[in-house]
Amino acid sequence: MIDNRGMAGAERGKLEALIARSEIEAGLIAYAHALDQRDWPRLQQVFTPQVRFRYGDMPWMKGVAEVVRVCREVLERLDASQHRISSIEVQLSGAGQTANSRCYVAAEHLRGGRRYTISGSYLDSWRHTAEGFRIEQRELAVTWAEGDPSVIEP
Repeated sequence: MIDNRGMAGAERGKLEALIARSEIEAGLIAYAHALDQRDWPRLQQVFTPQVRFRYGDMPWMKGVAEVVRVCREVLERLDASQHRISSIEVQLSGAGQTANSRCYVAAEHLRGGRRYTISGSYLDSWRHTAEGFRIEQRELAVTWAEGDPSVIEP
């Protein structure tokens, strides 16, 4: 932990903003790895318990258990997946206790020699909790998709 007590207010604010951004970027990366490794306990740690979310055209849903259920339902039938996160933007607000982020995602889904790729942006709202920053709202805005969509269907 960095001791920032001797810093001037502006310097302390910049340091706290860098730490918050780093924590949010780590959360985005943890999400991608949790999906691709089918690490459901790790996936839960990225979200607040009452997270509100939707992926693409799906209706809005609520709750971390529902996030895990939806992700498991799609991903556990696949041979492999890879979620790549890039171009991360973070805007802090609420005295550093809340934030919004936007990042690109390219998600490859493979099953039985078939592939389905989804590309778009994750639009997230974050809240600082006792455990660190957690996503309280997530939306996947799909920009384009390519391949066989039946890959991710039951």
